[in-house]
Amino acid sequence: MQTDSGWVDVPHARIYWEATGNPDGFPVLYLHGGPGSSLGQGGYRKRHDPRRFLTVGLDQRGCGRSTPAAYEDLDHLHDNTTQTLVQDIEAVRKHLGIEQCIVTGAS
Repeated sequence: MQTDSGWVDVPHARIYWEATGNPDGFPVLYLHGGPGSSLGQGGYRKRHDPRRFLTVGLDQRGCGRSTPAAYEDLDHLHDNTTQTLVQDIEAVRKHLGIEQCIVTGAS
């Protein structure tokens, strides 16, 4: 099982992502609840068989290990929209070279 993590730069933010499981497995993108939540301690990783799937989690803009935290960048809080969050997800997907994936989450 492989674990990797990093950040993707997007306008006014850096989005944190982490990937675990089989690098050749089918990608599963996990979205945490929010706003204001995070990937936490990584319990979401247990939801998918790491031999069959590559599970990718990301901390939403302004949350968790993504930077800046929403309360530190109030001038750009208006940018935290559904469309911007989708663009952030797309940036992570493209950065990781994922063409198709299952999207799952909580909350």
